[in-house]
Amino acid sequence: MKKLLLILLAVSLLLVISCQSSQPSQSSQTESTQTENLQGKPWINSNIFGNWPSNQPALEDGFELSLNYNLYMKALSENKYIDDFYTQSGEFQEKKIKELIADTSKTSDELELIRAYYSLFADFDKRNRDANGPLLDYRAMITKTENVEQLSEEVQKGLVFGNPFAIIKVDNASNDRNKYGVWIDFNLPISAKLNSDYTDEDMANVKSYLVYLLMLAGYEEQMATDVVDGIEQYEIYANQMDKEFMEQTGNSSDEIVITSMDGIREFCTPLYDLIKGLGYYSEDGDPVCYNISNAGMFDAMEKMYMDDNLEILKGIYVCSMAEYAMDFLDMETYMSMYNDIENIEDLTIDEISYDFITNYLKGAVDQVYLEFVLPEGLRDQMITLTKRYIAAMRDRLKNETWLSEETKKKALEKLEKMVYVVVYPDDWIDYSELAEIVKDHDQFLLDAVLCRDDFYRNYMTSFLGKDVERGNWVFSDTKTTEANAYYIRTENSINILAGVLTDTLFYTDSIETVLASVGATIGHEITHGFDPGGSLYDGLGEQANWWTTEDRENFDAKAKKMADALSSIYLSDDITVNGEHVLNETVADLGGLVLSLDIAKDYPNFNYDLFFRTYALMWYSISGEVEDALERFSHDNHAADYIRANFTLQMVPEFYETYPQVKEGTAMYLAPEDRISIW
Repeated sequence: MKKLLLILLAVSLLLVISCQSSQPSQSSQTESTQTENLQGKPWINSNIFGNWPSNQPALEDGFELSLNYNLYMKALSENKYIDDFYTQSGEFQEKKIKELIADTSKTSDELELIRAYYSLFADFDKRNRDANGPLLDYRAMITKTENVEQLSEEVQKGLVFGNPFAIIKVDNASNDRNKYGVWIDFNLPISAKLNSDYTDEDMANVKSYLVYLLMLAGYEEQMATDVVDGIEQYEIYANQMDKEFMEQTGNSSDEIVITSMDGIREFCTPLYDLIKGLGYYSEDGDPVCYNISNAGMFDAMEKMYMDDNLEILKGIYVCSMAEYAMDFLDMETYMSMYNDIENIEDLTIDEISYDFITNYLKGAVDQVYLEFVLPEGLRDQMITLTKRYIAAMRDRLKNETWLSEETKKKALEKLEKMVYVVVYPDDWIDYSELAEIVKDHDQFLLDAVLCRDDFYRNYMTSFLGKDVERGNWVFSDTKTTEANAYYIRTENSINILAGVLTDTLFYTDSIETVLASVGATIGHEITHGFDPGGSLYDGLGEQANWWTTEDRENFDAKAKKMADALSSIYLSDDITVNGEHVLNETVADLGGLVLSLDIAKDYPNFNYDLFFRTYALMWYSISGEVEDALERFSHDNHAADYIRANFTLQMVPEFYETYPQVKEGTAMYLAPEDRISIW
């Protein structure tokens, strides 16, 4: 593990800033914190901007705040209301990718593709000249039709885009989770934009917006108004028909499963047209499961699919296409989408162009980032580290005295089947085909974007009817440049993204800093497979009870003890942690810490002080001023970051052995009988 590079959260400079500051006096400075009106108990809530004492507290009274005090003071001097190392990692990645786009001495197929799309998006001079012209060409293909038969022919050519009346995606099939299938839900132009308690004003605003979309696509205002009125009447009819469908079929779930294209055509002609045109079927002839939600709505669509309703049908398609196209037309149209975003006018073309490529070409951006930024061999080192943590978890499970042999065997089987994808997947999307296609479709940005959409959709639909690939990042919509790691219960997979390995964080060959940061992160994700939620799934991601009754009761009792302990912590003067809400993540936090400490035993001269200081540094975080911070805490299923540090450290004996000043009467002390061990 020597010379392991780019690990999470401990730049040596930051260690100097946060850890090598003079130690606080254990008398005067602790006394100072008690006289200030600060939020949080038993520890000051350091994640609230400005909620910091005037003097550095003793580490035994709040380890995370004490270790990161200088960082908070620096943020205070800079008025930095939101900050953490994940944010800084994102800023680093943005800087590097922008540099690569600008540096023409660097080249690769993916980089040239990114530059082409970036240039098309950023060229607002041309986009302003073209105005809505690119949209009009596509709209004409729909509006020229004279009957529903012709409309079907055009839709089957794949000429529509957006989500005209259905949202369609590829995912695990509903009739066999080990195969890929199609999930379909209805998408009404008006209802999709209204809450259930909408007002007349809300309805008028949505209708006005749809009129705007149709006019953007070249409709005259009166024609657009008439079409939108027709769509409104259709939606009223569709909702009535949906209720009748459920009553007549006795299908209260309003879901049906169809396993063939012939079945789709018999059920709903326009849905068949859309599926055929967009390619949501197996070209290899593999059977495909179509799970259809709000089936009564599609039944209504079938009943209204007649020439008398042609203009309404066209309007539904055109509204969807116009709304989708708005991002890719002139500046005025683009900005009209974001009027409700504060300071949107302050964003530069460079910033919005960067957001565009990282969302629409995220796989290509990932490949470029890994090729030109991350050092060679990093993935192999991270895989080796991941295997060490899996081995540590295996040993811990084998040695659990409270587990029966029966449950222990099942737990170990689940661990052995766990899939891990580290830094990047084994198989990348090959963008060479898209690069060739775009060369012939680069006159308008909208054309190029639709080529990209077809390319991605063709990739996704190529899996239909085939075995599920656990850990496929395209299906989980993963960007490896994100500073993130996660566990997927339904795959039993852990995913460690390259974004947590950037040099905004730290380069080191210290095993202590490795284990305290990225190591603890890996251990955290492995433990998710055995947290209260993850433990309800087996090794293949299927819901299953693999516990004996007694073992599950013991596990639940341990988890309840942790939830109760968390619920006793005050985030502010009168708001406590919701222990049940943050339980799974806290179990994983503690798991990551104890697995790191298990591995630390392999190193005779392990520096526990450096380890714990780095661990505390990892949780440096500012979530805004009081009201904003408390709002964020209320929605997050993770505990506040200062709690993620202090609470878990309280549970491990090595912490007390390293810091003898943490003793009864100090905020960091927890009596041995109150310490919690899940795994």
